[in-house]
Amino acid sequence: MKRRLAALLSGVLLSSAAIIGFDSTAVTTFAAPKKNPYGIAQAEINFGMSGVEAKTEGDVQYLSSFEQDDYILIKDVDFSKGVDKFYINGRTGGAALVDVRIDSVDGESLGLVRLGNTKGAFKEFNSGNIKEVSGKHDLYFVGKLGNIDFDYWRATPLESTETPEQPEQPEQPASYNPYETLQAENGILTNAETAKEGDTTYVAGIAPGKVVQFNNVEFDGVDKITVTYRSNGPAALEIRDGKLNGPAVATVMLNGTDGQFVTKEFTVKNEVKGTKNLYIFSKKGTFDLDSFSFSKKQGEQPEQPTQPELPSSYNPYETVQAENGAVANAEAKTEGDVTYVAGIKKGSSITYKNVEFDGVDTFTLTYKANGMSVVEVKENGVAGKVIASFKLADTKGQFVTKDFKVKESVSGAKTIVFFGEKGEVDIDSWKANKASEQPEQPTQPETPASYNPYETVEAETGTLANVEAKTEGDVTYVAGIKKGSSITYKNVEFDGVDTFTLTYKANGMSVVEVKENGVAGKVIASFKLADTKGQFVTKDFKVKESVSGAKTIVFFGEKGEVDIDSWKANKASEQPEQPTQPETPASYNPYETVEAETGTLANVEAKTEGNVIYVAGIKKGNLVGFKNVQFDGVDTITVTYRTNGPAWLDVKEGGVAGKTLTTLRLSNTNGQFVTKDFKVTTEITGAKDITFQAQVGEVDLDSWKANKATTPEQPDQPEQPDQPTQPEIPSSYNPYDAVEAETGALSNVETKTEGDVTYVASIKNGSSITYKNVEFDGADKFAITYRSNAAGWLEVKEGGVDGNTVATLRLTGTNGQFVTKEFTVADLKGAKDITITGKVGEVDLDSWKVTKPDQPDQPDQPEQPDQPDQPDQPDQPDQPDQPDQPSPSDAHFDYQINSWGTGYVVNFAVVNDTNENIEGWKVKISKKDVKIDSSWCVNVAEEGDYYVITPLDWNYRIYPNSSAQFGIIGSGSIGDSIEYILE
Repeated sequence: MKRRLAALLSGVLLSSAAIIGFDSTAVTTFAAPKKNPYGIAQAEINFGMSGVEAKTEGDVQYLSSFEQDDYILIKDVDFSKGVDKFYINGRTGGAALVDVRIDSVDGESLGLVRLGNTKGAFKEFNSGNIKEVSGKHDLYFVGKLGNIDFDYWRATPLESTETPEQPEQPEQPASYNPYETLQAENGILTNAETAKEGDTTYVAGIAPGKVVQFNNVEFDGVDKITVTYRSNGPAALEIRDGKLNGPAVATVMLNGTDGQFVTKEFTVKNEVKGTKNLYIFSKKGTFDLDSFSFSKKQGEQPEQPTQPELPSSYNPYETVQAENGAVANAEAKTEGDVTYVAGIKKGSSITYKNVEFDGVDTFTLTYKANGMSVVEVKENGVAGKVIASFKLADTKGQFVTKDFKVKESVSGAKTIVFFGEKGEVDIDSWKANKASEQPEQPTQPETPASYNPYETVEAETGTLANVEAKTEGDVTYVAGIKKGSSITYKNVEFDGVDTFTLTYKANGMSVVEVKENGVAGKVIASFKLADTKGQFVTKDFKVKESVSGAKTIVFFGEKGEVDIDSWKANKASEQPEQPTQPETPASYNPYETVEAETGTLANVEAKTEGNVIYVAGIKKGNLVGFKNVQFDGVDTITVTYRTNGPAWLDVKEGGVAGKTLTTLRLSNTNGQFVTKDFKVTTEITGAKDITFQAQVGEVDLDSWKANKATTPEQPDQPEQPDQPTQPEIPSSYNPYDAVEAETGALSNVETKTEGDVTYVASIKNGSSITYKNVEFDGADKFAITYRSNAAGWLEVKEGGVDGNTVATLRLTGTNGQFVTKEFTVADLKGAKDITITGKVGEVDLDSWKVTKPDQPDQPDQPEQPDQPDQPDQPDQPDQPDQPDQPSPSDAHFDYQINSWGTGYVVNFAVVNDTNENIEGWKVKISKKDVKIDSSWCVNVAEEGDYYVITPLDWNYRIYPNSSAQFGIIGSGSIGDSIEYILE
């Protein structure tokens, strides 16, 4: 926000200045003239104050530590227009209360201003309704509760007929420095206009078609952009160079701010240097823009959040922010607008002194934990009485709020300490609830007199029984619907129903029934709900019977537990409203991201979730087409998609019957959008019409992009954020101690750091890590610490990527956690160069280690007796023939069938059960049992009634106690057994 303090200070004011305080942050406070209350008034400009101190932070001047019985006085305030509300802009670490009085510090109270925890930022709060006041009065702000940094105050009149003064359009400077704050209203406005609120001038209502332009902006690299804005919902701010469709400078996804201006920082992915003409506009949604600035990459550490000053006492019956206590062996962290105490474990504690208890029945705790954990609350320290013990379940990385029964009630002023006892927990806040009172319930919204079911009905607007409404961010929903819970909606005006659209989340298989007129009524619909992994999803459900007329309907929990956000009925005769299809471009540049919904859709539709628009439900018979795509060679294609199971997309030229350019074999993403690269082996140049067609499974497609074969187009890189220092590559390695993965020579991979773990990220086909001069003295097992979200496959080779394979590491998914597993490795001796290569999937590697074969203890050798004279040796018999080397006949063959009725995937393995290598193998599979449409890791030929499967060069050899694995995809149905011949 812009602070024009200087404009408020006239020469008369300066003549009556008085210095308050002696530290380096002290500022001048001024005796104020007769005061107009209807604009922003700085708190430090007053006629008297008690118990506070003026300070400066950056361009904000304020009164610090405004506490109980502190006050400030402003004389002769002219309330000629009356007062609707008082506003205070302040910063506080917890609940606070300010009394607004007139004529004396103990005079008539006009009303109270209640402030909440602002998480370290200044925020404006209002009083609600105020007693009638007019004429001139001395005005007092008196502290009643909490500790506030008091920035400014203002009042709004009862009525205002004045038109706010519009700021003049400023003269445009010759050039701009983007590393200083640029006020949005100083740009060239197209179809946009400025507005003013208090001392803030901004560009209002930037929606698609409205532009703010800054010419001659002098860049020398960019790392971050800081934007001060407000929005009532998600929006996308786009900045381009030179014109509306010029090169992208930055794209910023903005969240709703509940009508408040906020300042947030975003990473800029593109490299920006030189003189630019910036076009700032909305790609989606509407927002007000106050200012923006850019910053270059800095080497210093990010500023740590200021530790809040500890309160002198606590009211435990209002929410207590965890970080407001004295923290030991843990730290306060901030994520978004949540500040919490992180890493509470054995030896960690948070202490709160002078907690004023008047009986306790339960504690309400907001926390997150990554596993089973225990926190104890004790009176007066480690040896004190245990008041409560919180046994906390894994919350899967999400903050949750739960109630816990106390072991013993507490009264009086106490010092209480939260101790970590087991596991590790992050705590956001806590609150005590008296034995005689129920925890405060959120205000129930007024129930409507009737409902239109063909518009979205918010779940919480019904009558709730045995459930409660909760709010997370900007979503209010009905939580914990289970057996015995219900939501009732009266006077629902139906005119036929075919389907219900339900937005919900569930943590396991659940059932909700919709009945007419109550528990014994007719079942209209039954929703069988799958686990949504803690995310809200929207799905359609067929009704059992159509409904017409005014009805009372009830949603009953029947099984499991569900949270419902909203619902909507769709008539039998009408299709659900389709989102507006974007205009299809005349041509496409495939080397920039192509949004899937901009194509021509056949039997699919575009949907929106949050700020993501995507093409939903691409399956067999569906496609997305893009005409006049201008190709100049392709090496890989990058696809952003999600799926709930294995799937397969063909990219074809010309249409359904066209030439297949590449096939995208997609793994299960567990309902999350992911971005992956796929190799293209076909040369693609010139203008092409291409289609994405599903062959197997079902896919949601967000976007795609082609990368050139010669020099794959890299996105413009910003100045790189600080990377962890690459360790110097050792001259040799001891494989019997843990070898950190990142100490090798990396190819097509990079190191990353999470917490105290540095690892090599995303090892996939074409990636490798080489370790030179590894000093072996025998090897039996190869242990790796890794993580993967799906099955993966690494190979350990001697010499390089084309060397002999000494170990094959077939890895299972670890659900994002690092785990350690052992694999058989060839016996190695001497100095070797070892290379770890990616084959299948994507793996993060932390470290590896080799163990030697166990050597049995040797018994003491007995004393040798004298050797008798040797008898004459008989003639040696002929040596028997040496046994043949192991062959595939010494192996066995395994397979696993996964069928979905119209197709199937079969995974095969040729397993070597011997102690020697098998050199070469062949399998014949009967055509009467399978129909092979595609395969991987093998060659496939046909011979009469059989498919003939032979290995590739790299899996020709099968090591002892190892296997060669491959797979096929087929169409149609399949039985439960397959005839084969292993040769």
